[in-house]
Amino acid sequence: LSLHDALPIYAFDAEFLPHVEKILLILAERTKSNLTEMGDLAMAALNSPKGCVFLAMIDYSLRVAKLCGKDEDPRWFAPIRSDFDKRLNRMIEPSLEFSMILGGHLSYLYYLDKKWTIENINRIFPNDNDVHWKAAFAGYLILSRNVYKELYFLLREHGHDAKAIDTTFANRQATGNLVRHISIGYVEEWEDLGDKTSLIYKMVEYGGVDHLSEIVLFFWRLREKLTDKIKSKVKPIWGALIGRLSQSKTNPECQRVISNLSTWLSLVDRIDNQLLEYLKVSAPYIQKTDEYFFIEYLLRHVSIEPAKISEIYLEMVNAGVYPDIKQENVEEIVGTLYDEGQREAADRICNLYGEKGIDFLRKVFEKHREDDLSRLKHA
Repeated sequence: LSLHDALPIYAFDAEFLPHVEKILLILAERTKSNLTEMGDLAMAALNSPKGCVFLAMIDYSLRVAKLCGKDEDPRWFAPIRSDFDKRLNRMIEPSLEFSMILGGHLSYLYYLDKKWTIENINRIFPNDNDVHWKAAFAGYLILSRNVYKELYFLLREHGHDAKAIDTTFANRQATGNLVRHISIGYVEEWEDLGDKTSLIYKMVEYGGVDHLSEIVLFFWRLREKLTDKIKSKVKPIWGALIGRLSQSKTNPECQRVISNLSTWLSLVDRIDNQLLEYLKVSAPYIQKTDEYFFIEYLLRHVSIEPAKISEIYLEMVNAGVYPDIKQENVEEIVGTLYDEGQREAADRICNLYGEKGIDFLRKVFEKHREDDLSRLKHA
């Protein structure tokens, strides 16, 4: 791990650092905690007096390490490290701020002293103290900007990510970042979806609906920066999600995620027969929040795979789903179905819209009817 951009913007002269160290150690001893609830603990800890002291102690240690040019582990000087080591006993340091700052700045601690961090990982995240474990791991999830392979494997080895899957965090961002971390692990091939002991398998099979929803969102956000590696991961996890969600189709929350999965059409170049079945599962549950994007993605594929798009669209309308956002896109899809020989499907779509009292497809229907009559007349 590198030093990142952790150093304070306003760094004072090195000659004052010994005085700073003494002040920080006094403040750590005398500053009282004012946090009692988990809530939005991350922001509260960063803004609380005690949280600011612990954060300053880490910044100070990074500053000293840089000035001293320490390139080898440990880079952490003894006084601050000894103070933190003492406070890992939560009977001595019961503040939630300490746990939150530790977890949130794990990569900095690892940079300062890799050996200390590895040896104390289960004290930083104390499994025998759920309140402080949750505070520390929420800090890690909310405040850590990047996912580092070394830390990912360290936390996984000690079961902390697996425990997090079974934990309800007060801050939704923590859940979202947990999913992001594990999804990155899956993309980077640190996780194997076929391995029942892997984190990605556990999250898909046993995670909550929020976890599944965040998986869908994670991959959809990659649509503008797809690589072959990412593309190769989409279809397997798509099938796993469909399999899990299909068990609870009557659950409105599951229906929402099934609808969200339709947006993954933007992640594939072609619709093979397996993907066709996945999309047909989503089609009857398309919700207004996904309608705009789904229609846009259907339009991209309709001229290439008109027969499959007609099947998907019929699944929607036969289930009573009538997209009418971006009507010009719907008109173009149906018009292309006519042009590409999917007349029966296109007629059915137009008629079902009309029966529902939605008549903006009338002009498409009539245009192609007139074209047919004209062709018959000149045949």
